[in-house]
Amino acid sequence: MGYKNLLLQGDIGIGKSTIIRDSIIPYIDFVGGYYTQRILDDKQKVGFLVRPIESKEDYVLNKDIKDIKPEEMQRLFAYKKPNGIWAFDNEIFAHFGMEYLSKGLQHRKKLLIADELGGMEFQKDSFLRELAKIFLSDMPVLGVLKSSCNFKKLKRATLLETPFENLEQFKSLVSRRAQVILLAPGMDGNEVVAQVQAFVKKSIMAGN
Repeated sequence: MGYKNLLLQGDIGIGKSTIIRDSIIPYIDFVGGYYTQRILDDKQKVGFLVRPIESKEDYVLNKDIKDIKPEEMQRLFAYKKPNGIWAFDNEIFAHFGMEYLSKGLQHRKKLLIADELGGMEFQKDSFLRELAKIFLSDMPVLGVLKSSCNFKKLKRATLLETPFENLEQFKSLVSRRAQVILLAPGMDGNEVVAQVQAFVKKSIMAGN
């Protein structure tokens, strides 16, 4: 069966976002959507920004805090406070995430990126409804779906009332239209890369 959407799922640091970035860079002008950028201070994670897919130069997964422009801080949806506790704002993520996906649709891109999904934003019914519409539309989506383990870690860290059922319901809803690849330690990474690259190429070339 040929799936319209493709989602990568796996533990933090296994390389999901890197695979997506490397696969779409040759076609960046035909791609829209968003990704999450790690903010580092002395090589330590201190925050996350939600950013649009715009150009190869701007598509940077890790960025030092000294290089963040003041106007970019409005897209900061997670940050580490001085006491070491993380603070999260799902309103920011949901707002900008959907804005960038919608722009991709408006600009008639060939492929949308949603890196990542399944966190705090799943609290918002409005975000889930709009996201479901995109996944069930004719526009292909390539994204990262938070693993069950990471979801539970996030829930403990944020103390937010994000139901685990929302993640499962979303997966069930899009299961007819999305293939989920579970990345695990020891698996053949080259095979996953080949699958993602083939999906990207097929999505970009469709209709040409």
